[in-house]
Amino acid sequence: MYMDCEEAKKFFKGSAMEETCDLLNDFNLFHCLFKPSSEQTAKVKERLSFAPDDYLKWSHVCAGGDLQVCELLGEDGLDKDTGLKFSTFEEYEKEGKDAGLSEEYYIFAVSNFGDYFCFKKTTDGTKDNGVYQWGLHEGEIVLIWDNFTDWFDEQVKSWVDMIADDELDAIPAKLMD
Repeated sequence: MYMDCEEAKKFFKGSAMEETCDLLNDFNLFHCLFKPSSEQTAKVKERLSFAPDDYLKWSHVCAGGDLQVCELLGEDGLDKDTGLKFSTFEEYEKEGKDAGLSEEYYIFAVSNFGDYFCFKKTTDGTKDNGVYQWGLHEGEIVLIWDNFTDWFDEQVKSWVDMIADDELDAIPAKLMD
């Protein structure tokens, strides 16, 4: 089932994510993000217990999918209601290692040009709220955001700019609904 952006906006009311959810709702035909089941949310919390709290909160409204500027990874990789597939955390674990990504980084999204967006798992158990961009061509971290909310806001604003510049088309599956 597609993510309910109106519900997401209510879920994040009064937070920095509210405006971002509003943009997702306004441009709903241009993304293919999926609503999680409670089982998927629980799996994400187990797999990514070290992830920033704002990401873990996000996992209550989004199970992954395509934002066109990046793909958010998920647990299952298949939305049962629509039959649409998207990439999983597991798929990118091996790919990241093959690309030389240190095991302390965990990929949660992939840019439309191939770079990985990661969380860092600390050895001392403290939370690292940062989002790290691993440049495939550089073979190293090339950008760091302070938190998931800032990173996601930047992705969504870049996506909205691309829509305004007619660089992106609506998702065909959403046009048929």
